[in-house]
Amino acid sequence: MIRMKDIADRAGVSTVTVSKALSGQRGVSEQVRAAILALAEEMQYQQTAQRQPRMKQSCSVGAIVAGHFMRGDSGAAFYKMVLAQLAHELSKSRSALTTEIISDRLEREGAVPAVLREETVEGLIILGDFSENYVNMILKSSEIPIVFMDTSPKSHGRDYVLSDGYYGGYVLTNYLLDRGHTRIGYVGTVLSTSSVTDRYLGYVRALMERNIPVREDWVIADRSRETLLLDEDVYFSLPEELPTAFVCNSDLAAGLLSRKLAHRGLLCPDDISIVGFDHFTELEEAIPFTTYAVDTKEMVRKAASLLLRRIHGDYCRKCVSIVEGRLIEQGSVKTLA
Repeated sequence: MIRMKDIADRAGVSTVTVSKALSGQRGVSEQVRAAILALAEEMQYQQTAQRQPRMKQSCSVGAIVAGHFMRGDSGAAFYKMVLAQLAHELSKSRSALTTEIISDRLEREGAVPAVLREETVEGLIILGDFSENYVNMILKSSEIPIVFMDTSPKSHGRDYVLSDGYYGGYVLTNYLLDRGHTRIGYVGTVLSTSSVTDRYLGYVRALMERNIPVREDWVIADRSRETLLLDEDVYFSLPEELPTAFVCNSDLAAGLLSRKLAHRGLLCPDDISIVGFDHFTELEEAIPFTTYAVDTKEMVRKAASLLLRRIHGDYCRKCVSIVEGRLIEQGSVKTLA
C-alpha cells in the first residue's frame, strides 16, 4: 500500500504538506499541490475512507513564545501554565502541541521558527508580543492558519484571542474610586507589552470620566521595555508624595510594590491600598490582593477551537475574541470616609 510518507519522500516535502495537498487544505502553494497530486496519481495512491476521519479529528499544532516572557518567575510560570492548558485542550481532539521558545537573538535576526521551517505543524498559535517585523516575517514564511493569543490586534486580518485588559483596568480603577480614592497611581511600564498598556488605558479612562488628571509621577515603571524583567531594586522608583491607592498591572507587580512601600514603613491596606491583575494563584503573597482574574482556560478554549476550525477548513469569519475576566475582592483596599 502506498502511504503519504512514500509520496512525501518522492516529492522531497513533509508528510504534513502531502496531507494538506491531498485534502485541499491551505498552507501549500498551487505548484506544490499540483506536483503532489500528480505523484499520488502516478503512484496509484488511494485515500481510504479510514484515513479521512483521522485527518479531521487530529492534527499537529505549534505554539511559539518570545524568550523574554520565559525569564523571571512570573512570566515563565504564567506562560507555562497557559501552554499546559493549551496542550490539554488540544488533547481532547487527539491533537498534539509542539512548543518553541524564540530567543531574543533569533527574533532580532528574523529566524524562521523550526516548527515552520521543518513543516511539522498544520497550524500555529503566537503567544504574547513579538516585534512587528518578526510577525510579518512569519506571515510571509507560511500559509498555515495562525491564531494570535494574549497580544493586541494589528492589521493582519488574522484571528486574535485576548483578555479584556482595557476593561479590567477600568473596573479596578472604578473600584478604588467608588471606595473614596481619588489619588490613584498606576504601576506598569507603559508600552512595554500590549497587556500592560491596555490596563493602563483602562485606568486613564476611569480617571478621565471623574475629571481626575493623570499624574505622571504616579505612573511607576516596573520593568525594562527591552528585557521585560521586573526588578524592585532598579524600578519602582516612588515619588515623595504618594497616592492613597495603586492599580498594578499584575499581581506580581502588586507584591513588589507592597515590599517597596514597606521599606518606607507603609502598610497595605492601612496606609496604601493596592489592587493587582491576573489572579495568578501560584504567587505566594502575605497580602491577598483584590485583583481582576484573567480567564486563561476560556482564552485557551477559544484559541484552540478557532485554530482547529481553520486547519480543518471550516468556514468562520476572522475575529478578535475578547475574553471577559472578573473582579475578585480580597483584603488589600481600605475604604476612605
